[in-house]
Amino acid sequence: MMRKPALQRRNNLQHNVPALLERGRESLQALAGAYFVAEVAGQAPGTIEAKRRDLTRFLTFYTRLYGHDRPEEWYASRSRASSCGR
Repeated sequence: MMRKPALQRRNNLQHNVPALLERGRESLQALAGAYFVAEVAGQAPGTIEAKRRDLTRFLTFYTRLYGHDRPEEWYASRSRASSCGR
């Protein structure tokens, strides 16, 4: 069975990916939703389910640990952690 091509971010009118990415600036869950629409769509059902499960577990872990899912906090903490290791 042929895999469907990945959705195009700019010209995907069905899902309005630019709007999804804009909402992703407010929430890691929204960003994960945009990722699914733009990158995961068309993959094998087992792959989709595994990615959904893994992202759900991560987002639950992150939200419980930090009490929010704001992307700007994620980016800042990851940047600090990366630069400290240099």
